[in-house]
Amino acid sequence: MRQRINHEFNGCDEHKNIMRNRLLQEITPLGCQRLKEALKDAKLRKAHRDKLLGERK
Repeated sequence: MRQRINHEFNGCDEHKNIMRNRLLQEITPLGCQRLKEALKDAKLRKAHRDKLLGERK
């Protein structure tokens, strides 16, 4: 039986990585916009993770 390593939050929609496509990371206006969106998304994911697991020290 496989040992469960991941926490519950890994399956949530908030935790899908939107920056997997390398073309979206290029230094273009669209790439810059996507990087800003990824940063905002990461902050939301961190807040959601902290809410589920309790804030880390």
